[in-house]
Parts: sequence; structure tokens; C-alpha cells
Amino acid sequence: MSEPMPPSGENTLFQADGVLVTTQRLVAGGRAWPLGEVLRVEAIHRAPRVIPLLVLLGVSMVLGLPAIMTAMVASDAPGQGVYGAALGCLGVVAFGSIAGLLLAQDQYWLVLRTRRSELRVFQSQDHQHISRLAQGVTEALQAARLRS
Repeated sequence: MSEPMPPSGENTLFQADGVLVTTQRLVAGGRAWPLGEVLRVEAIHRAPRVIPLLVLLGVSMVLGLPAIMTAMVASDAPGQGVYGAALGCLGVVAFGSIAGLLLAQDQYWLVLRTRRSELRVFQSQDHQHISRLAQGVTEALQAARLRS
């Protein structure tokens, strides 16, 4: 992503990762706000949703596997190909759930709050990076307000 450039007549107070704070405005996420509209910039944390993956894994192992195995040994069971396919699908669901759990990561967002909205403008999996970015933007906003 290219860094936004301030128009002539504006001094840059802070610029990093597509976020620009000048003496007159804040530009982030492809949008611009006059500094007077920006109330606060903060870093927020969003944990991954693992409950659906845990439920899917549990149901597939606790209900699905015994149901298929019971049906396989029934005296009126159809051909083994059907059960082989069902076991294959069950394996994909179980291992897919495990992979999803292993790959789940926390997300951190730089959030811009105005009187009218809240906008997530930058995302990272590095908490310290988002915290430093939020601190830099906040300090630039405070400096701009002191100049006004």
C-alpha cells in the first residue's frame, strides 16, 4: 500500500503504514477526516472464534464416528464404498477443524473513532506494532490540537 501524501500547505506530523496525520487532517483506510472530527484512536484486540471449530470437531468425533462405525457392522449394511466415503468426509472435517484451531491467531486493529462512526483502519497480528502506531497517531493528534 502506498503512503498517502499531504497536500501542499499541510505539515506531516505522523506517517506510517498507510496512516497519515497532518496539521489539518487524518488519512487512513483510504479516507480522510478533518482533525476536529477525530475523537480518539485506539488499538483493539479480537480473538479468533474457536468455539465453532471445537463444536464441529467434537460432534464429528463423538457422534459421527460412532454412527458410521455402527452402521458399517449392521447386518443390512450396503457396500463398503459408502462407508469408506463417509469416513473420508469425517476425516476431512475432523482434521480441517484441527488445522483451523492450530492456525487461529489473534488480530489487532487500529480503530479510528469519530462522532459519527468507528472504523477499523489497519490490522496486524503484532500487538506491539498496532500499539506503537496508535500511540504515534494519538501523539500527533494531540500536537495538532495544541497548535489550533
